[in-house]
Amino acid sequence: MEQTLSAGALLCAAALPAAAGQEASPAVPSGILLTLQEVLVEPGEGGSGGLARFRYVATEIAGMGFADVEPDFPVLCADIVLPWALEQAQPVARVVISMASEPVEFGATAPDVIQFFEVFRLEPTACIWEGF
Repeated sequence: MEQTLSAGALLCAAALPAAAGQEASPAVPSGILLTLQEVLVEPGEGGSGGLARFRYVATEIAGMGFADVEPDFPVLCADIVLPWALEQAQPVARVVISMASEPVEFGATAPDVIQFFEVFRLEPTACIWEGF
């Protein structure tokens, strides 16, 4: 899936782990090791909340199915994304959390890389799953 965005539409928060107090590998139910590859933010238009993309690398998922890591997504949203979103100057309304078996450039096609995604709507005290 390719996505076209204007050059100014994405902002990368490379310093996120330190800013959010996140350890190198957040604790998740599956026990896999996660490394934050990047956070991309698309600002909302007309005062609406933007979209954040939390992109993780998890080499262990190469031999796993989605059901093995599905419980990890709401934990990442509640423990990492929601506190981060509450600290942002601009509102963030939705988040896409992804895990890939190896780093992939955003928007690039990588058929040999296992990737899992989940989408959540962010409320002040909760992450609401929005399956696609």
